[in-house]
Amino acid sequence: MSHPSTNLHPPALFGILIPGRPLRTDFSPISTTQFTLRLTPADSPFSTYGAPPSLVSVTELVVTLLEPAIASLGPDDAVVLYWQAQGCDTYENLGSLSPTSPSGIFRTGWDSDKALGCSSITICASVEKAETAKNLGLDVKHVEDRLEIAKKIALNLFNFMQSFNTHSGGSGQFMTVPTNVLDRWMRRFEAKYKIDPNFFMKS
Repeated sequence: MSHPSTNLHPPALFGILIPGRPLRTDFSPISTTQFTLRLTPADSPFSTYGAPPSLVSVTELVVTLLEPAIASLGPDDAVVLYWQAQGCDTYENLGSLSPTSPSGIFRTGWDSDKALGCSSITICASVEKAETAKNLGLDVKHVEDRLEIAKKIALNLFNFMQSFNTHSGGSGQFMTVPTNVLDRWMRRFEAKYKIDPNFFMKS
């Protein structure tokens, strides 16, 4: 990776977007290949019944390489993304970006025990070899995350429908449910989502 010349106002290299909040590009260099940005509850758009905003409610975020970063990366380079909760000594993998895939939507996992109750989370963008991202499985992580979300929503719907099953459909090969079951499920899903956007991932 070739690095831009140092000046008083170096160009922004990365952007991070939490849905409902402004784009942030104020990553700070901690080395020639690593850059960090600190998020606080003020960066979270969600609150539950008047409760203070919490980063735990941020289930997904968008990270993008800006033009100066894309121009400076070599064909074998990647930007590996990590996060670290305040008070933790280790970084957790978030995903990766590359010149051919310069942006992505990533599931945060901030509802885990490591992030609960923390007052800030640091995002680290580290320029590494693309092979490193591949070995960590990060080149397909965001795709697998989306598939896992789809599976969890489908399972939530199935379990809801199963609770109405009258078992009058024969030997268990069919399910008999009310005709408005999908409308009832959607109302229930939306109500629970407003309380906890991660609820369906916990089943």
